[in-house]
Formats: sequence, structure tokens, C-alpha cells
Amino acid sequence: MKHILYGILTSILISFGYVANATAAQPSPQCAAIVASLPEHRCAETEFGIILSEAPFPRELVRAIGRGEKQFAAAFGQKPVRYLAVFTTSKPVPTDLPADIARLPVFTWSTKGAASALKAISHGKEAAEPSEDQILDVNLSLYPHELGHFWEEQVYNPNASDHPADGYGTKAPDWFDEASAFLTEDENSARNARRIIIGEYYRGSPQYQANFTANIDQLLAEPHPVTKLNSTAKKNTAGKDAKITNVGGSAKSSEEQVVIIESAADGLDRPGWTSRVQIFKDYLLERARGKPVFGSIMAGYLEKRKFEEWLAQNGAQFHLPVTMADLQKDWEAWFTIRYGR
Repeated sequence: MKHILYGILTSILISFGYVANATAAQPSPQCAAIVASLPEHRCAETEFGIILSEAPFPRELVRAIGRGEKQFAAAFGQKPVRYLAVFTTSKPVPTDLPADIARLPVFTWSTKGAASALKAISHGKEAAEPSEDQILDVNLSLYPHELGHFWEEQVYNPNASDHPADGYGTKAPDWFDEASAFLTEDENSARNARRIIIGEYYRGSPQYQANFTANIDQLLAEPHPVTKLNSTAKKNTAGKDAKITNVGGSAKSSEEQVVIIESAADGLDRPGWTSRVQIFKDYLLERARGKPVFGSIMAGYLEKRKFEEWLAQNGAQFHLPVTMADLQKDWEAWFTIRYGR
């Protein structure tokens, strides 16, 4: 009996990850080759990506990124390309990688970003260093979101010299690039974001309530707020000019990433454009009922069709109205049913 109970207890501990030796997965051949040449790095693998990090990479993050890949594929009807994701504090991407890995498109992101975001949200108030749990909570949303930008770029706009003039995302309008990243976020994080958007922003501001669903055509035409930094010469916390290029995906440096995060957290868009885009994304996905609506919209943009033209020609197959006027009414009705007034 003692052996049976011990076996049951061991099974429970294994299922929750408490027995390290039993849960330690064998590294993939590619990860094994990378770690052999870069022993100071950690390596993990998703269906489409190889994740390289200087520090241990939580399994929750690997799983969240894997879910993001599947969410991207479902919404676009296109799988992400094979890629290498490098999460680093400041070091450059390693050069002594196996040849087949070195040829992959590379996403880089500063691991300092989450701590910077949490400090920025405090609005200058004295705050303790964020805990590991707080940083993990931010990264569960942040990493899949930024990778969503990267996947979209690599599938639809892989030529770095072919970026739009504002340096943001792809040739599609900014609302679409941002919605494409929102749809890859961890669902628990997205649910929490909706709670804040609706419970605090929307219900806490009569003006916000009046404007949230209004003028969907204007929302779809507006630039991402962060691109305004390029023309207004805003300063970051170090007093340097904010230089933001290629922010839709992998920013050029960790300094730029911190500017992006701090600006967003410091009232540049609290609440506003990004909040509305996030909820409008939910509307499109729900109406589409599992069909790849984002892939179809992107196909229209690549053919240089305006959204209203795509709607007239393709909206019905995704259970959407076919005119902007009717879309406005349907969007407002959906929002009222889901969130009330």
C-alpha cells in the first residue's frame, strides 16, 4: 500500500512539475546543437520557433508563445515561418550558431522590457523592484504580442527595405498590424486587459463611453499613437531623442523598446486607440466563427483594396455586414450585447 500511495503522490507531483528529473524534457536535436556551441544560453523550441535566452526561460512563456503561433495560424490561415527568437539583456545575437539556425529570420527582444513597463506604470512613484511573478505576468502578454508583429511581418512583408514610411508593421494600416499582435496574446492576459479596458477605462469615463464605438471608419484610418513620437520629438526618461523604427515586431535596440513601453504606459494612449482596436479585434474574430478573417483582410490590403472594398466583396463570408454604415451598427450592437452601456 505504501508503494501504491508513493506512486500516486509521485504522479501528482510530476503532473505539477515538482519532480524535476521526471519532467525534464530531452532537448530537440537543434537545441542540443545550439547549447553545445553556446553553453551559456538556454534553448527551447515551439512548433515553429527556436527560443534562445541567457537566463532560464519559464515553461509558461514557451507554452504561451506556442499558443500564439496557433492563434496566428487560425486567424490568418497562414502558419508562422520558422524563426529564431533571442531574448537578451544587452548582448548581440550570437554569431556562432549552427548554419541552419543562423539562416532563420531573427526576432530579438530585451528582457528588461517588462521591468521597465511596470516601473513606468507607477508614473514616477517610488516602487519596489518588480517580482519575478509580476514580470512573468507582463511577459505572458508582451512576448506573444511582439512575436505576433514579427510573424505578420515575416509572412507578409519580409523584405526589411520594404517597410512602410512610418516604420510600423507592414503595408497594412496600423490598426490591422496592432490587432494582429493582440490576437496572438495569451488568453488569460487578454482577458485581464479586457477587464481593465471595460471595467476601469470604459465604465470610469462618460466621455470614453460616448466615443468607444463611434466612428469605426476613423479608428481604422488613424496611425498607431507610438508613431507620433517620430514627429513630436518626445523625450525618453534619459532625456534622449526618442528614435523609433521598425517597432512593429523587433525594435532596433532595447532603448527603443523601453521608449515604446514607457510611452504607452505613461498616458500616450490611456485609454484610446489601442484599447478600441483590441476590442474591435474580438468583434471580428467572433463574427468570423473560426474562419481566417485576418488573412482575408490582409489579402485585400496587399491587393491595395480599402477596408470598405474588402467588406463589400468579402464581408458576408465572415458573417459581417457589407457596408461601413451597417458595420458601424453591427459593431455597436455587438458591443452593447457583450458589455452593456
